[in-house]
Amino acid sequence: LVTSGWPYARDPTQAIASLMADAAAARGVDRDRILESPRARDTVGDALFLAVDVIGSGPPPVHVIVVTSAYHAQRADEIFDFILRDIAPVTVRATNEPVTDAQRIAEASSTEAFHRTFNGLEPGDVSGMLSTLHAHHPLYNGEVYGPDSPGVMPR
Repeated sequence: LVTSGWPYARDPTQAIASLMADAAAARGVDRDRILESPRARDTVGDALFLAVDVIGSGPPPVHVIVVTSAYHAQRADEIFDFILRDIAPVTVRATNEPVTDAQRIAEASSTEAFHRTFNGLEPGDVSGMLSTLHAHHPLYNGEVYGPDSPGVMPR
């Protein structure tokens, strides 16, 4: 099990990845079988840092299963497939809650932003995607969070 997410609170004591790992362990998942990926600030980061920090340091997975909210499943599928295409097949499993119009609109906007940001890169070009993330993605390039914020990408 891989958990993902950075410590985004102003005074964080734990990254989201760590909190989710603790929750899984409390529900019976062996803590030694949980890997944490604490640098991701969004779905693109979830997929890229999975590729770099988790998959890049061990044997390639046979299959990646992403569990996410119903409203977010289509975008998560596009992003994970684009980033992990040459690494492993991806299946997205969605929760079954209703999706609102506002969520559909927000996801469409986020999907368009993803395509604009990574336009011109080939699927699976993890190195190029990391460079683009650092240079052009507002959650990682200092536009939204400064260089001292938790979870910042090292240069």
